[in-house]
Amino acid sequence: MTHSRESLDSGYGPMVRSWDAVAAAASRHGISARLYPATSSLAGGREVFGQILEESPETTGLVMINEAATAGLLGAAAAHGWRVPESLSIVAINTSAGSAERFMPALTTASAEPSVMGREAAQFLTRRLRSDGPDAVQWLAEPVLTLRGSTAVARAVQP
Repeated sequence: MTHSRESLDSGYGPMVRSWDAVAAAASRHGISARLYPATSSLAGGREVFGQILEESPETTGLVMINEAATAGLLGAAAAHGWRVPESLSIVAINTSAGSAERFMPALTTASAEPSVMGREAAQFLTRRLRSDGPDAVQWLAEPVLTLRGSTAVARAVQP
């Protein structure tokens, strides 16, 4: 689940790269992947869970890049008897450890290390202040997978 359809259609880098990476990884492993854009709200997450129930109730895992909608989706899943991670595993992308720990269960995350991002930012700023660096830089941080309570082996039967 990602942010709005507009963020993808406009080519917003983090959304496009995240979807492309998830789709490629799923394909490599013979897994079907679907894209569910959602508004960044509790209602957006609830709406997506409704779509999942209607279109693909066999879903066993989600990769999320929308914290606000994640909370709504978790609530909707619980209301329909789906338990995380027994019925549905969730991995959150670009979610801080502090945010991940606020969810019940705590979310497994694939996120860049803040210390690495801070170091890169400081090096960029230092070069700019010395006038020997570029005006802008695009840099992709290698994510770190942190296992928490929201992932488990895929279920064999429907919830």
